[in-house]
Amino acid sequence: MFTVNCKVGRLIEIRVVTIEHANETKELRAAFLRAVEAASRRPAVIVADYRQLIILDPNAAEGFLENFRTGSSILVERSAIVLSPIRATLALQIERVVRDAHSTYRKVFRVGRRAEAWLGEVLTEPEQKRMCDFLAEVN
Repeated sequence: MFTVNCKVGRLIEIRVVTIEHANETKELRAAFLRAVEAASRRPAVIVADYRQLIILDPNAAEGFLENFRTGSSILVERSAIVLSPIRATLALQIERVVRDAHSTYRKVFRVGRRAEAWLGEVLTEPEQKRMCDFLAEVN
């Protein structure tokens, strides 16, 4: 289960709760592309909340890697993936996927405030507020 929204400006909000199959990563990519189209300007800035996700099936991990490698660099300025600090196995999986994708604009964070600071450097004030509200929704 996941949600992808663009509610303010160019901020794309992604929340992933479960991903059980590689097909779901394709659905996530399609939803992301629709959100980019809906964004008021580009390149998009992504805040991805994976704090509720427990672990990735190996096929789903490969699906994420494929998504991360597939031509998003022209669509995205920065992408922050926020993980739970207590899910070490998932953190290792996601960090490996990000590393293997060789994406310089994507970072993994275990502390939401650090992601907010990094993304905040390129967001407008309304986008920053929405990002903070989005990340506070699950805390």
